[in-house]
This record gives sequence, C-alpha cells and structure tokens, in this order.
Amino acid sequence: MTYERFTWPMWKGQGNPETGLIEDAVLGPFVDGLREAKIGVQVKELNKVRNEIIRDPKWTWDQTKEFTREVWAHILPAQRDRYDSMHARFPTDMLPDGDAPHMTSGGHCGDEGIKFRCDGSLSDPVYMAHESGHLMALGQADHARRNVVELQAFFGQEAAYGYLIGKGEPLAKQARIHRLDEYSRLTMHINQAVELLGEHKDAEGHSKEDSALWYMHGHPFAGLVIISAYKNFKQMSPAQKAAALEVLYEGGSQTTYHDILGTFGVDDMRKAGLDAANHLRDEAKALGFWKAPEAKATPGSKPTP
Repeated sequence: MTYERFTWPMWKGQGNPETGLIEDAVLGPFVDGLREAKIGVQVKELNKVRNEIIRDPKWTWDQTKEFTREVWAHILPAQRDRYDSMHARFPTDMLPDGDAPHMTSGGHCGDEGIKFRCDGSLSDPVYMAHESGHLMALGQADHARRNVVELQAFFGQEAAYGYLIGKGEPLAKQARIHRLDEYSRLTMHINQAVELLGEHKDAEGHSKEDSALWYMHGHPFAGLVIISAYKNFKQMSPAQKAAALEVLYEGGSQTTYHDILGTFGVDDMRKAGLDAANHLRDEAKALGFWKAPEAKATPGSKPTP
C-alpha cells in the first residue's frame, strides 16, 4: 500500500497509515472520478437557504431522540432493538454548555455515549443520526480504526436523509437541501486539499495545510463514498443487510475500510466518485442551486476579451 499522493511527507513515522489514511489505490481513483464531473453549486446561496428553511418545524430533544430510533428501524427493523440496547449501555445526554461553545447543533460520541447539543433545527436529527452511527460501533473489544469510524457515522446520516425524504414535504425538501449543502462542502474540502498539494508538493511543516490533507481521509471521503454504499445497501435482501451491518459495526479494529467497501459493493472507486459527483450535480440542478463550474486559466493563457 502506498500513501504518497494525498499526504505531506511529514506524516511518515508518526502513526500507522493503515489505520488512519486511505491508500492511494482507493482514494486516488475516487478523487479523480469526483473531480471529473466538475460539480458547480451556488454554495453561499445554498447555505443561506438551508439555514432559513430548516427551522420550521422545530425539533424538540425528545423528537430528535425518537427519530434516531426510527432511522435504525428504517435501516432494518431488528436494528432498532440493537440501538435501544446500545443506548441503554451508552446513554445520550445534552452537551454541557461549556463544551464546544461554537457548536449550535451536533456533538460527539465516546465510551460514555453521545453528548449532543440541539438548536431545534433539522440539523438535530441529521447530526444525531450521524453520532448514532458511532454509537452502534461501541462495546467491541477494541475501537474501530480511524479510517473506518466516519464510514460508520455517515451511514447513519445518509439513512436519516433517506428517511426524512420519504416523509414528504416540507421535510423532504429541507433534507435534500441540507444534504446537498453538507456533501457539497465535503467536495470543496477535497478540491481544496488537492489544490494545496499542487501548490506545495514538496513542503513540510505546514500545520494548517497538513490538517486539511488529513481531514480528507476522514469526513470528506466517508461522506461521499457512502452515497454509493447506501444505495447498494438498499438493494440487498434483509439477510444481506444484516450481514453488511455486522461488518460495518461489529468488527472492532479488525475491520478495514476495504472490508466495508467490498461488503457494500463499492469496488470501482472511480465510478463511486463519479456517481457521487453526478448525484450532487443532478440535485443541485433539481433544487435550483446549479452553476456552471468556472474554468481555471492555464499558465500562459490570456483572458477572453
């Protein structure tokens, strides 16, 4: 396995790349497919509309927690019982005011369960479902790998979007706009990281840039590749779904992202990247947030009069 294309040289010797990074043979073709489609989204307008429409109806704390149970039943009926069991062992509590004061909706999940802050918007059930994906992997002999945990969480988040969309208006449109905004920003993170590499290919010690590159191996890759994984999951039989969820959530540190992607039928990484980009482009057009991507000038080129 090689880890040269999407990292700074400085990561070497500072950890095990097999548990923290996505290897070039997987991330490379995925990024190539994602960037080939040339997504164009009116990001500022999309984010503005998202923040305006997701606050009506208002979500209470109890509604958000109950919705999360329903999401797991929607994924597979038996999963609600497993969620209830995990929730009993690792309860969900409100995030204390002094923790992460910048956070309005969201939280984190650890060995003590989910700690979450609500703001009453649609972000609450979406992000709670994300954290519940982490919750479902707790209780194993050891923790899941760093390059696996966000696949677990984004599976829950993608399922939440699907469940909300199935509930009809106004939740369906709110969920589609929220989802497009979230995944468009993940795409932007990948594009920015790739551009940083192009500008500073041989640089070392740039902490901000290094952080951006590490990040793309987590949330952006997981959030966008799960689009294909969840789509394939929905086509499985109940027995196949149960087996796939066991691989995703019950393997501890022994489960690799290769195991998960293979189980969920994501074996052509370039196609997975292209499918994610095409889906976001189609959604942007359908929801009225599409714009033609700006062509970047090549060295030595002159502006068109």
